[in-house]
Amino acid sequence: MPQVELAGCTPEPLHSYLKALGVFRIVGEQLDPDAEGWWQGGVFHLRSRFGADELVEALFTQYTPTPIVAPWNGGSGFFPKDKQEALQAIEGSDEPRLALYRETIARARSILDRLGIREKPDKDEKPRILAECRAWFPDEAVAWLDAAYVLTSEDPRYPPLLGTGGNDGRLEFSNNFMQRLLDALGLETGQPKKRKKGPDPQTRARGWLRGALFGEATPPLVPAAIGQYHPGGIGGPNATQGFEGDSLVNPWEFVLLLEGSLLLAGSAARRLGVDSRDKASFPFTVTGVGTGYASAVAAEYGSGMSRAEIWMPLWERPARLPEVRQVFAEGRAQWGGRQARTGTDFAQAAISLGVERGLSEFRRYGLLQRNGRAYLASPLGRLRVQVRPEARLLRELDPWLNSLRNLCTGNASTPASLWKALQGLDEAVLAYAAQGRERLLDVLLAAGAAEWVVAGRPRARGTRLQPIPALSPEWHDVCREETTEYRLAVALASIAGVRLAAARGGGPSQPEDEWLAPPIRANLEPVAWRHGRWVWAPESRSAVWGPGSLTRNLGNVLVRRATEAMARRVYPLPIRSPRPASLRDVHRFLLGQTDDRRLEALLRGLSLIDWSRGWASSGGAEALPPDEGDDEGFILPRAYAVLKLVTLDRPLILTRGGDRVTIRPEPAIFALLRANRVADACALALRRLRASGLVPMIRDPRDLAIRVDGERMLAALLIPVRETRPLARWALRTPATTDEPPGEAEATAAGG
Repeated sequence: MPQVELAGCTPEPLHSYLKALGVFRIVGEQLDPDAEGWWQGGVFHLRSRFGADELVEALFTQYTPTPIVAPWNGGSGFFPKDKQEALQAIEGSDEPRLALYRETIARARSILDRLGIREKPDKDEKPRILAECRAWFPDEAVAWLDAAYVLTSEDPRYPPLLGTGGNDGRLEFSNNFMQRLLDALGLETGQPKKRKKGPDPQTRARGWLRGALFGEATPPLVPAAIGQYHPGGIGGPNATQGFEGDSLVNPWEFVLLLEGSLLLAGSAARRLGVDSRDKASFPFTVTGVGTGYASAVAAEYGSGMSRAEIWMPLWERPARLPEVRQVFAEGRAQWGGRQARTGTDFAQAAISLGVERGLSEFRRYGLLQRNGRAYLASPLGRLRVQVRPEARLLRELDPWLNSLRNLCTGNASTPASLWKALQGLDEAVLAYAAQGRERLLDVLLAAGAAEWVVAGRPRARGTRLQPIPALSPEWHDVCREETTEYRLAVALASIAGVRLAAARGGGPSQPEDEWLAPPIRANLEPVAWRHGRWVWAPESRSAVWGPGSLTRNLGNVLVRRATEAMARRVYPLPIRSPRPASLRDVHRFLLGQTDDRRLEALLRGLSLIDWSRGWASSGGAEALPPDEGDDEGFILPRAYAVLKLVTLDRPLILTRGGDRVTIRPEPAIFALLRANRVADACALALRRLRASGLVPMIRDPRDLAIRVDGERMLAALLIPVRETRPLARWALRTPATTDEPPGEAEATAAGG
């Protein structure tokens, strides 16, 4: 069969996509049931028994229009104040193809007469008309009724694609359809007559049809409204040369787009339950999320500024009309075992086998308030349908994301910071769906940032929105990046919680045991690990992270954990991690060669992971970076070596004699470093080393304080390190190392 490329039918804007569906539907239903259609190279392709010229002639001479009438709307042509010329022209026409249209108009008038409605229906009369039309209209008009509204046990429901029952503001679709239909068929007055002056109406109509199908130059367009489907064609300021342009329409485009919209009919009626209240009840239609496009604003979440999002499917394999109709009838987009409700849900469904297998891509449209209060179908992007196995990890965040969304949308006084947090997380998920695995880390960081915002608002914590549950260690396996900031963040985020009984040698800890020091997540925000999950703990004294710099806050965490340990006379310090950092990375941090904002964001996100499970699954500590296999010949500031030996997370073992040495920390060191008195802090540390039976090789502590920032040094002391032998080599005359690998001790990153 001939294959025709419809260059005028592209996925964007929405009117062009619906136009392609309209051509395919008319050909498949009325002209060639074996016709096949598909998308390729950004245009729609049609394979049927018609070549290009034959297709134009067949559509122009054989097309029987769907009887689109809406007697429930004011402006539909049925009431005294309406424009009635087009409706009356069809009623008075003897064109055979309009016979069904005439019958439908007659039944509509009969319904209005029977109900005694002579003027524009009010709110109470409209449902009665809708019910009567569904009962008495011809079967051929049911597709239009299903696309325009759905009757429920309460109020009628209206698919956003067609406004409120075929009406969008001042634009009434059915009356405009009849006007454009007469132009498209060259009937004008309902009769195929030639004008005595001017161009032949039918010749002009054929030119419009060729332009609609193949993108060719057309005769002058008709001054009329196109509605929400073609934002670039609505006219107004800056629409063309000069100050303002008119809205011009190709009549065939308007006719075909409304015919195409009927493919989304029927399915809504079958899929919409009596108790359903969600936009997702309509095919590929979900609640809009105000992110993922340049003009996005948080105010578009759950407000009248966004009517809905529609994700229009593209398929690259030739398919017949019944197959495509079935795809729209199901409108399947499932995520997490339920129907997708938001644009974020839909994106996740598209990358996790939650949509039809034969679809290759989706084009995202938002019905957004633009140009005053009018709604326009704005293209918001595209998404290839491809399975991403790691997308399953997003299900761990999904309940919390939905709770945050419900908190924001269910409260008129939601602060802007919460909206921004929700927007950031949605944007990260959409970016991951579009760009792949390398953007999954951004989702984790956005989740950490969002929880930080919630944690800072007591009223938000007082709702059902609990902290994000401990995430699986697979997040680290998938999100890992080879940067100094990431490795340092892992070492910090995996600092384990230590139970008091275990720290005192009382055997394995029990869940009900008192904390010596909680997991580090409890130092970042007011949370606590209780009964196997994270809960808000506003009374917690462990949460010491504030609005200051990263170094200031890391110092706060070290001081808090040290204070809790020293108050109970338990040593060494509870800052042990199953995934410690290398000394080279710590050195870069000391020199200020790290991006502190990035490091803080990574710490917030990575602290959501349950690192206690991660240790068992990975079988060991983090692998060293490729160029950092050892620390031989590596020069670390001796001030750090001296101070770190006094703030270790495990005892030293002397290589001569095998004696174990536990160095008790000195609280005054922390205060001296915070005051930037590095030399005094080093002097105190040297005295503590001597008191522990060790022999430092440094005599004058003033030599250690050159070009050292005290606050950054204090922050660096919190970072767990893998090797302590180099520290002893640089600071002590007595060779020493730790008595065990850092990961073999008990670690309770999320409560264990």
